[in-house]
Amino acid sequence: MPKKFLRGNTQAITTIVIVVIIVIAAVVIGIGVYIATRGSGSHPSTSPTSIPTSSTVPSSTPTATPTLNTSPIAIPTTSIGNANSYEYNATETSNTGAFVATLYYAAKNLNNSNIELLWVVTTPSTGTVEYIANGIQQTAWTNSNGQWTEASYGNQLNNIQLEAYGYTNLLSGYNNGSGTFDAKVPAGEPDAGNTVTFTNIQINPSLPDSLFKPPT
Repeated sequence: MPKKFLRGNTQAITTIVIVVIIVIAAVVIGIGVYIATRGSGSHPSTSPTSIPTSSTVPSSTPTATPTLNTSPIAIPTTSIGNANSYEYNATETSNTGAFVATLYYAAKNLNNSNIELLWVVTTPSTGTVEYIANGIQQTAWTNSNGQWTEASYGNQLNNIQLEAYGYTNLLSGYNNGSGTFDAKVPAGEPDAGNTVTFTNIQINPSLPDSLFKPPT
């Protein structure tokens, strides 16, 4: 009876052995795959990622604000055309070098109605003559041969301005502040070609009112 039992279960035993072998093989393969995967180094790194330093980060230093120049613009003080007062001496010679005249001219309050003028001229024919126009007192005087006589302010003012205009106009090119200047009388003028040498040129000087009165 035992031999008959073994023969009858041979097929069943064979089947069990095959299943066991398959299970063992599957376990072995699974373990191999696990070990291979674990040792591959493909797992993510846990080291902290460094943050790159950017060279383009804006500077925290504040930008300097431009300083505006609030100082008033300096106006040249050597231009006689815009002066409120001026004075000068001048000597005129002919184109042959002969003496023509010497003169002194002082002007004050040119920018208002109280104009004061002093015109002193010396020529070979007339000697020295002084002309004063005083806008503050609205009076004028003339000194010829040492004798002062009163004159009309309006007429004296116009006469002095006409006489002095030609000389003063020659100073339109003066702007160097040296106090001296040489000029030629232009063509079309009675003394065309004559040389005028200016000295003691003062632009906007402080002239005393007593200068525009006869001495007492």
